[in-house]
Amino acid sequence: SARQIAADGVLRDPARHTTVKTRLIADNQQVVRVDLETRKPISDGLAEQVIARVAARMAWASGLVVSDYLKGVLTEQVLSAIISMARQQGKPVFVDPKHPDFRRYRLATVITPNLKEAAAGSGIPIESERDLLPAAAALKAITACDNVLLTLGDAGMVLYDSTDTLFFVETAARQVFDVTGAGDTAIAAFSVAASSGVPMPAAMALSNLAAGLAVEREGTAQVSARDLLNELRRLKTAGAAATRPPSPGPFQGRPRPAESTTTGWHSLFATASRGRSRLHSGGVEQ
Repeated sequence: SARQIAADGVLRDPARHTTVKTRLIADNQQVVRVDLETRKPISDGLAEQVIARVAARMAWASGLVVSDYLKGVLTEQVLSAIISMARQQGKPVFVDPKHPDFRRYRLATVITPNLKEAAAGSGIPIESERDLLPAAAALKAITACDNVLLTLGDAGMVLYDSTDTLFFVETAARQVFDVTGAGDTAIAAFSVAASSGVPMPAAMALSNLAAGLAVEREGTAQVSARDLLNELRRLKTAGAAATRPPSPGPFQGRPRPAESTTTGWHSLFATASRGRSRLHSGGVEQ
């Protein structure tokens, strides 16, 4: 297509209609959304076709992103097969969950719930910063995953990593025009960075920046590697003074963000630049 979006993996199902989402916008803000969709589980036969399509592409993939919108496509059969397939081949699996039973996502490398999803999945009400660690630890135990990335909306992100260390990054103050696709942008940036060898805390910071850039734009915005590097250059030049989301750092005692430092942004910029070089050498531009 004109946007170079591969569609050869798309399957047709005569029993379903394509989801249509209608958004009403006022003053650059979404007021309401109306969805016309089918949410019933796909048939076992179609599930096998989905698994086969994923298997055919797994060899050249750097990782697997599973974005579950509870539309009936990601059945337990599909999830179990594709997560196991990726892990057996040493490929990281990044899951954006929606189902309240997080056991469906067992053995993922990273799960990325928001606060509402994390509370539902862990069974722990998240009412303050002190609830983040027990909720993340519970989700990690339930899913046997390596890392839990909690998205906190305009408050930033928290990463509970494979060493049981909790990291936090704030979101810079931004003019929010449209939150459509911000979560998709976040997991896309995080998965590309982590699959390219960027450490998980730095991948979280890049993901946070990408989501911040996305909400400044109207509609389902694209955030390219060039956009991210330009933003990092701006922060590096400004010494992280004008907008100062902190370098990712571990919580010490009571959860609090690490201090923002120019050195941190220099390091993150260098890390992102190296990651982009690896993407280029692999034939992927953005």
